[in-house]
Amino acid sequence: MLNKILFRIFVENNITNFMKKQFSLLLGLLMAFSTLFVSCNEENICKITVMSEGDGVASISGHIGTSANVLKGNFVEIVATPADGCTFLGWYVGDLGILVSEEERFVFTASEDLTFVARFKGLFDTSGAINGHHYVDLGLSVKWATCNVGASNLEDYGGYYAWGETEEKENYAWSTYKWSTGVFNSITKYNHYFMSGVVDNKDVLDSEDDVAHVKWGGGWRTPTYAEFTELCNLCTWQWVTVKGINGYRVTGPNGNSIFLPAAGCCSESVVELRGNNGYYMTNLNDKGACNYSYALRFINGSYSNISFDRSQGHSVRPVCE
Repeated sequence: MLNKILFRIFVENNITNFMKKQFSLLLGLLMAFSTLFVSCNEENICKITVMSEGDGVASISGHIGTSANVLKGNFVEIVATPADGCTFLGWYVGDLGILVSEEERFVFTASEDLTFVARFKGLFDTSGAINGHHYVDLGLSVKWATCNVGASNLEDYGGYYAWGETEEKENYAWSTYKWSTGVFNSITKYNHYFMSGVVDNKDVLDSEDDVAHVKWGGGWRTPTYAEFTELCNLCTWQWVTVKGINGYRVTGPNGNSIFLPAAGCCSESVVELRGNNGYYMTNLNDKGACNYSYALRFINGSYSNISFDRSQGHSVRPVCE
């Protein structure tokens, strides 16, 4: 019986001591919080805000959202997270956009209200627009459109056009070709040899037969042979997949890029080699064989200008001055 009484007293005393310790700890926390609350008036608080420009996310470590109230003198870490394939350019602050750090994680001491902007460069950022259509300045002699004629987005295949025609159709063959009488050797425009049809010695598309100019207007047109050669020789070509579409990322000397989807080509009523090959029309006829015109052809690992049957349907990527 005595043992039970002693045990009960022991337990009660220890519980009481435990509760006292917990109460003291709670009281201490309340006092500390009260002191912090009193010291954190508006003069001692800095509002830190982060924003983003381009494909990426800006955040403040340890905080939810893009703004945080921080006690003056405390360290703050802001974090820039680029989207896949994008590049972080730096943290900028102030009305003049002053660069303060090129590190994705930037730590500083809070001293005043500040807004930081994280700037990101995408794979295919545009440089501007002409007549409602965007272009990229690759650092070459002309500006290149961001997408094909008939496309809404850079990864869309767009339309298919026979050389010198301005509308799509169901059947791409000599029997339906605008500039012939229905057979291979009966050319009615853009021809140098009498055995191929009517001779007019034309080899460059007139504006009214240039689908890029007809569809987009302004200064847009189909690229020349030389402009595609420049694209091949002066740019870096990388086979990539954008939103499930294969093609080439073409990066100019200045670091800007365009995407050329592997849209294949149309022969009669069939789209061939889509996802593996690209055929992009130039504005130049083949003088040596007027039934053919030049086009940029590419597959994974190879790209060059080659002569093709001009009745086939090819992609068109416009350029402008």
